[in-house]
Amino acid sequence: MKFVIYRSKATEEMRASDVGDILLTSRMNNQKRGITGALLYRNGFFLQVLEGQDDVVDDLVRRIRKDGRHTAFTVLYSGETSKLVFPSWSMARVPEDAVTRSPAVFQALESDQIDENTARQFLAEVSAVVR
Repeated sequence: MKFVIYRSKATEEMRASDVGDILLTSRMNNQKRGITGALLYRNGFFLQVLEGQDDVVDDLVRRIRKDGRHTAFTVLYSGETSKLVFPSWSMARVPEDAVTRSPAVFQALESDQIDENTARQFLAEVSAVVR
């Protein structure tokens, strides 16, 4: 199994209801595919982690990359995992204030790449605050 952490910039400002729609659709689709993860939207940026079987995650990343609702898609880190961090969440919502409470989340929003230690810290911090 693998996980991918990516950041992208929304092409338009998203309302809370827009993000809610993305979460609802993601939850339905991801459950069918066996994908889990978490999504943060803040100040025009998406920050998302996806985890699951390698080929399924890779296919979803290709599809997300083509989605017209965002641009500047950047994979910050991709790695292997033996255990899902978000096993109960087909797509969890990360609260916006996680950025101010979590150094790794802040670094992921501000960087073009993160190292493995930061990625693992990011996963731990996000899993502690998801809703």
